[in-house]
Amino acid sequence: MKKRLLSLTAVLCFGMMLSLPPTVQAAPAAKPAAAKPAARPAVRVAAAGVKFIEITIKTLKTWPVKASGRCWDPPCFFQKFNKKLPARGAKDYSSYAGNKYFKKLCKRPIAPDPLVEIKIGKYEKFTTDKINNQCSPTFNIKHTFRVVPGDGFVVSVYDNDGAAKVQVKRDHMGTWSFDTIPPQLLKGGTLTLRGTGQSNNQIEELVLSARVIKRKVSPGCAGVYKVRIAEFGVKPKKESGKTWDRGFGKATRPDVIAALKIGSTTLTTPKQSNTFSAKFYNVGRVFTIKKGVSASLRLTDADIFGRKEMIGETAVTDVCSLINNQGMYTFTSFGRVKKVVLIFTKQR
Repeated sequence: MKKRLLSLTAVLCFGMMLSLPPTVQAAPAAKPAAAKPAARPAVRVAAAGVKFIEITIKTLKTWPVKASGRCWDPPCFFQKFNKKLPARGAKDYSSYAGNKYFKKLCKRPIAPDPLVEIKIGKYEKFTTDKINNQCSPTFNIKHTFRVVPGDGFVVSVYDNDGAAKVQVKRDHMGTWSFDTIPPQLLKGGTLTLRGTGQSNNQIEELVLSARVIKRKVSPGCAGVYKVRIAEFGVKPKKESGKTWDRGFGKATRPDVIAALKIGSTTLTTPKQSNTFSAKFYNVGRVFTIKKGVSASLRLTDADIFGRKEMIGETAVTDVCSLINNQGMYTFTSFGRVKKVVLIFTKQR
C-alpha cells in the first residue's frame, strides 16, 4: 500500500513539473545608448592628382634687338636699330629677312644666344643649354615634369652671354606667366606663345608641345622611388643666440648640407654657402623602400675648414609614414631647422 502511495505521489509531482512554464532567464539590463560623437566637418583629403608631363621645347623666334633697340651681343653696343627694322607682328616670320638690318642682326657674332627656362610649381624647373647666334633656333629638347593641381607655370627666354653651360650674364628676352598650367599642355597638346604687344618681350613666337606620361606602379608603399630633397630653411641664429659663422653680413650665415638616410642609402645635397634657405630642382637619388625601414634627416653647418656643427636632426621608424598620396612630405621645427621638403616619386 505504501509503495502504491509513493508511486502515486511521484507521478503527481512529475505532472506538476510538466505543467509549470519553462524557466525564463531575466534579460540583462539594457546598456544606455552610447552618445554619438558630434558630426565633424568633412575633411577634404587632397586628391592624388600627381601627373607626369613631358614637355618639348620645339622652336623659338626672337626679335634681333633688345627693347632699347640695341643688339643682344657686341660689337654693336651703342647702335640702335628700332627705326631701321620692320614693324613687329608679321604672320610669316621669314618675311622679316627681307629687311637688310634684320638679316644682319641675325648673323654671327651679334645674334642672340637664347636659352629657355620652364618653372612649374615650387619645385620643378628645367633650363636648356643656349643655342649660339640664332634668331630662330630649333631646340626639340624634352623634359619630364612632375605636376599637381594648382601648380603655376612660367616660361622665360634669356640671351646667355657665357660659354656653353656657363651662365655669366643673362639678358631677359621674354616671359609668360600663368596661375595654372595651360590646359593645352595638360591634355598633351601644343602651346604657341607670342610676345608681340607684351611689354619688354622680345619674342615673336615660342612653341611647346606636351605628352602626358601614364605610369603604372605597384600598389602600397613598398617599391623603388626617386627621392628628392626639394627645399630647406634654417633659423637665423643658434640656440645660444649667436650667429652661425664669424664675420660680417652674409658671411655669418651657415653653409648648409642636408643628408637624408633611408635604410643604408644616403642622399646628400651640395653645400649651400652663406644662406638660410635653398631650393633644389635635381638633387635626388633612387631608393628601395620597404615598410618598417627607418629614415633619418640631418642638417649641418660645414665651414671652410671642414668642421661641422649640427643644425638639426630627426628620424622616423618607418619611412612609409612619410609617403602620402601626393608623394610630398615636409619636416618642420626640429633643432634649428624650420623645414625640409622631400618629394617621393615611385618608379615601380
